[in-house]
Order: sequence, then structure tokens, then C-alpha cells
Amino acid sequence: MSKENNKSSLNTLVTGIICVIIGIAILSISVLLGVIFIVIGAIIAITGIGTIYNKSNIKHKKLKEHKSSEQIEVVGEYYYENTLVKALTECDDWNKSFEELKSEGKLNKRIYKYDQKINGGVQLVHEKNNPHDENAIIVFIAGNKVGYIPASENVRILKSMDSDEIDYISAFKNTGGPYKVYFENGDYITDEYRYNIIITIYYKQ
Repeated sequence: MSKENNKSSLNTLVTGIICVIIGIAILSISVLLGVIFIVIGAIIAITGIGTIYNKSNIKHKKLKEHKSSEQIEVVGEYYYENTLVKALTECDDWNKSFEELKSEGKLNKRIYKYDQKINGGVQLVHEKNNPHDENAIIVFIAGNKVGYIPASENVRILKSMDSDEIDYISAFKNTGGPYKVYFENGDYITDEYRYNIIITIYYKQ
């Protein structure tokens, strides 16, 4: 009876030791996994901080490169529409069917033929021999004359041009050109609205 009790006690002891070993092993693995996840999380966080800093730094550099910019509406586009359209891009919606426009929720809205994007560089040229204004400034886009800077802005812009304060100029079509409107019943109308070109002048430091 005593031997059986000793054997039972020994089995219990061995079982207890095994459980302790298993518990320690599980705890070690858990701690190791925890450390691994902490390291991975720290790396991801550092990478994210670095990305945010870089973007902020790039934005800051852009702000430093151009202390200011301004938008000016070009005038006289009506007289140069034939050359203006050469710099415009046809809008994807222009050739879509009634069904396509309906599915996209674009009925009862103006669908302009040309997109806002303008292709080609923008150049300002002082037209000294202009009979109406010796300070007149022509606006060229992609080498084509598309209009003028408003007379009220001429003197100021000329000073910036002469002192080489302008870095570069971009342009976009705010509105204008041929358009059509489709209605729920399938009918449509076509018309044309005057072009409205906006240029953005970016100044140097």
C-alpha cells in the first residue's frame, strides 16, 4: 500500500513538473511574440512618422519656393477661339450616350465639349505696339494667342515681368465652349457659352 502511494505521489510530482515546464514554455513564447509585435509596431510607427515628416517637408519647400501666386482671368478669348481650342482637351462625357449619362447621374446638367485641362505652356508677351494700350500683355498658350491680361493689371504684371519675379504660369478653362444638356425623356439641347480662361502666376522668392 505504501509503495502504491509513493508511486502515485511520484506521478503527481512528475505531472506537476511537466505542467510547470509547459507553462514556462508557453509564457516564454508569449513574451517572445509580444516583443516581436512591439518591435514590428515600433518600426511601422517610425516609418509613418518619417513619411508624414517628408510630406510636410516637401510642402514646406513648395511654400518657400513660391511665396505667393495669383489667378487672373484672361480677356478677349472670344476673338481667338479658333486658336484656343488647339490647347484644349475634349471631355470624355462629350461622346457618351444618353444611357451612359443617365446611369452616371449627369442628366439636366451641362456637358461641355472641352475639359478644364489646358495643354501647353503659358507665356506672357508685352505688346508694345498695341494701338490701344502700350502696356498690353498678350497671353499665349502652346504658342497660340488666346487673349490678353486685363488692362487694369497690365502695369503691375509688367513690373513683375521686367524684374524677373515670375517663376512659371499655368492655365485652365474655368468654363465655356460648346455644351449640351440631356433631359429625362431623352431630348437634348446644344448651345455655346463664352470661354473663361484663368491663368495662375507663380512668383519666385
